[in-house]
Amino acid sequence: MPLPGTPSIVVPRERRVKPGSRSGSVGRDALLETARDCVDPSKSGRDPVITKTSEYALRAVVLLTENEGARLTLQVIARHTQVPSSYLSKVLQGLVHHGVVTSVRGPAGGFALARPPSCITVYDVVQAVDPIPRITSCPLDLPEHARALCPLHRKLDQAAALLEKSFRATPLTQLREHASLSERED
Repeated sequence: MPLPGTPSIVVPRERRVKPGSRSGSVGRDALLETARDCVDPSKSGRDPVITKTSEYALRAVVLLTENEGARLTLQVIARHTQVPSSYLSKVLQGLVHHGVVTSVRGPAGGFALARPPSCITVYDVVQAVDPIPRITSCPLDLPEHARALCPLHRKLDQAAALLEKSFRATPLTQLREHASLSERED
């Protein structure tokens, strides 16, 4: 069990490529299932890598990435991402506030990406809604650790730094499925 305020890293279980699918390609459903495993400890028996809020934000921006240039309503995003609309509304407000997403009110309104998906990273999305916690001082307030982190907390912070680095290196275009909503069958 991690100490309060310290990040926990989870390695999701392996995913197999389905026969007949593109080599090395993982479908959207498999990605969503992996993400659910990472954020819902009750399903995997592990602590989450990211919060549900971050995962919901990522689901929403991936859908917006797949439908680049279109405005999608809250209800459409909620239905396709399987996120409760009341919760999603708050998540999208955070993304708008941090300039990741734009919103327009009215009959032709909805949500869209604020910048091209190649210019938005997973890090941008996560930091906008629920930043990755970093350890900058001893969580135990031990006087002997006042000047530098102990080896344990230094290692935990290094793990958080690796997660940040990976998220910074992942533009939304890498998470895009190829079919937009207009091309899918409902």
